[in-house]
Amino acid sequence: MTVVVLRNYDPRTIGIVSRWMLHVSPGVFVACLSDRVRDKVLKLIVERNPASNGVMCFADESEQGFQIMMIGNPTYSKEDFDGISLIVKPLRGSRVKK
Repeated sequence: MTVVVLRNYDPRTIGIVSRWMLHVSPGVFVACLSDRVRDKVLKLIVERNPASNGVMCFADESEQGFQIMMIGNPTYSKEDFDGISLIVKPLRGSRVKK
């Protein structure tokens, strides 16, 4: 299962991503994709819509059972703590490091 949540996206991105994923809510896309197709969708989002930001979550054989990838310049950051991915919310007025 792959879930993509986009913010600040160009309307034509909906058509591009909807070729492979179901558009279930504004900016939210869901599908069961192969690794190759998932990487292609991610590449299309980044190349055709560089101003967008968001997150992609997909099933993986890690401890958590899923992996998180940040897209663009997200509001929150992902930190790795001994193999466990946690989301870090920045303090008010601080900048997110990439």
